[in-house]
Amino acid sequence: MAVILATLRWFTVVFSCSYSDSDTWMVESYWIQTLNDCRNSSACIKIWPNRWGKCLLDAKWCVLTLCIGVQSFIVLASKTLIFISRFMVCPFVFCFSHINKFARRHHDTSPGGDDMDLNYVSSYVLLLDGEVELPTRFVRSMCREADGMIQIGREKKPSNLINLLHTSDSSNTSQITTLVLAHDCWTLQVVTLTSIALALPNISQHQRKQLLSSVSEGLSLAKIVEKALDTNASIRNAASATWVELLVYSRWAKIDLRSGFQRCRNWELVLQELSHKAEEILMELKSEEVQDSNMGNTLNCQARAVAANSMYRICETILVSSGKEESCEEMWERLCVMIADVLAACLTNLPHAIIKMCHQSCIEKRDKTVREAFLLLGKTEEVVGIVRRQKQPCIDHDNEAILVDC
Repeated sequence: MAVILATLRWFTVVFSCSYSDSDTWMVESYWIQTLNDCRNSSACIKIWPNRWGKCLLDAKWCVLTLCIGVQSFIVLASKTLIFISRFMVCPFVFCFSHINKFARRHHDTSPGGDDMDLNYVSSYVLLLDGEVELPTRFVRSMCREADGMIQIGREKKPSNLINLLHTSDSSNTSQITTLVLAHDCWTLQVVTLTSIALALPNISQHQRKQLLSSVSEGLSLAKIVEKALDTNASIRNAASATWVELLVYSRWAKIDLRSGFQRCRNWELVLQELSHKAEEILMELKSEEVQDSNMGNTLNCQARAVAANSMYRICETILVSSGKEESCEEMWERLCVMIADVLAACLTNLPHAIIKMCHQSCIEKRDKTVREAFLLLGKTEEVVGIVRRQKQPCIDHDNEAILVDC
């Protein structure tokens, strides 16, 4: 195994290094810059104004000059070894390059555009002082890997979410939509609206399952956006806890949404029940004096309060802004449009979230996050196109960036 790994490292070095005739035997400055700075500096030693001080300074100069010479010799020896290695494998590289060109000639339809893309990508490669440009085959390999990740993402596109977003009405300026979009946590609003929709009577099981699948795909993307924009963590936690209860148990605040409103004959009674329950939870939490110092209980109470406040606010707004003559089916369609509007407004920020994923400060995680960003780019390509055509509002990222930095 050690021999195989050593051979692979040797091949990597041989094929990744590309030198021109003018700089093959040149020792770049960064190899000896530190030693040269120490040799020309006297800050690290104490010099006495006598012959011992002169001898010490001369000795330091000689030692560092010797070190610079040894370092230069090691660099040149390494380059010589690479040059000999490349010369030895030159016939194999020549044959491989001709086979590769022959294969590309039969598969590539626009080589000119491909070269232009490679030059564009190469301009973003960070090079050290004196380092030659990245070999074209490496840039091409990276582009192919990126295209492959994007293609994998396209095969996993959220079809149910796309169908839901097509129902979004970008011209909708109702009071409830304005209220929901005014808040900084889209996921909680989506979960609350979904809970209300699932509580409506006379809705088929197929419609309920379809809505749950669409919202589930939308929330997975909305969470990425909210994490990138660094929205309120307590609100996000409340949304996550409420969604788990809704998805697994079909409940909101321990109320069974499948059978808890069977006696309600219209949507107005359902919303009044939910609003009353949310108000009860808020009053109960306000009246209680939490003496338990357990942090878990404190967080749980906070999440319940946030979820109840969202339910109360949205239910009351819908009751005020809606017509009494609407049927349950019409209210269902209206709620689906509201959910689509909120998700569309959130997912307008997806490009910003993807770019932020690629700008991870931790270099150990950057490779993984960039791969995930390419997958997400392919997965959400159609989604971003839909929300852009609808011209949904998004966050001012310049102002948001200033707030995050502060």
